[in-house]
Amino acid sequence: MFTIIRENGGICETEIQTNLSFRKPEKVIISMKSTAEIGCGPSLEYADKQVGPNSLDANCSLLECQSGFHGFSAIKDEQDLIDLAGVSFSRFQLLLTVAANCYMGPMSKKDMLLIFLIKMKLGLTYSSIGVLFNIHRTTVSRIFHAYLMYLAHACKYLVEWPTKFVNEQTMPDCFKKEYPNCRAIIDCTEFKVEEPPQIVQRAFFYSHYKHAYTVKVLVACSPGGEITFVSKCFGGRTTDAQITNQSGFLNLIEHGDLIMADKGFPEIKSALDASGKRVVLIMPPFLKKYGFTADEVRDSQKIANLRIHVERVIQRIKTYKITEKFSISEFEHL
Repeated sequence: MFTIIRENGGICETEIQTNLSFRKPEKVIISMKSTAEIGCGPSLEYADKQVGPNSLDANCSLLECQSGFHGFSAIKDEQDLIDLAGVSFSRFQLLLTVAANCYMGPMSKKDMLLIFLIKMKLGLTYSSIGVLFNIHRTTVSRIFHAYLMYLAHACKYLVEWPTKFVNEQTMPDCFKKEYPNCRAIIDCTEFKVEEPPQIVQRAFFYSHYKHAYTVKVLVACSPGGEITFVSKCFGGRTTDAQITNQSGFLNLIEHGDLIMADKGFPEIKSALDASGKRVVLIMPPFLKKYGFTADEVRDSQKIANLRIHVERVIQRIKTYKITEKFSISEFEHL
């Protein structure tokens, strides 16, 4: 700042000039304390608020400080992961290790694996998952199918036909007492699919039992409840016996084994007899003209109590919502 003084006709004139520079503050701190006005209601409490470019902590990214869903990093509780993806943290890490060399997509491997598991567990559309992860639905589709094909191949070893020794060691007492030679409990289950475009396909996939278009698979479990065999998919019109004969399951049966099934499998007995392996097929008794005898009622009840193992296994599979109805685009992956 400087001053200029001049005299003009006996009159003094004074000028003052200033040169001030202002720096834009990096932070603005607004502190509003408790205020109260008479007749205007109760006092209001205000918290100190910091605004400006440096308002976030240096160690906290914008994404982490915002609330909401931000992929795998947003999941902190194991039950939340189970509800969302159907697996625990330990199993998620196992799948992440197995899929280490899978699809190199635009996201972290944890998020891509989570996308795959969410689709399997909840059955959401690709568009819905895209909204959650802020990516296009076609990207979600590519990620899902890449992980589906990779993990289907890499995890085949998890469904293994056990040896007789392993089967005996893991057999519950209820089987040891009644059926010590039981090797497997089998059943077929169906999954709905969209209406196929071709007439021949419609005839092949239509199930008169479900009154819908379905695919059918044979599932076998050990007496201990472990899944030991899953067949490829067949059309809904295929009978249980046809699937059993064509799936390759009978080739795994050894001499003296016992197989437990429901009433839909009587036709496989001829194939078992022809094999010469002396395999025993246990099924509930069929209703005769004059009803069941007392022994048949007891046998039927006893078999039903043991067959529930395979029914529970199938029920666990169907907790994954993707199995409620498969789209035409997923036919080739079934």
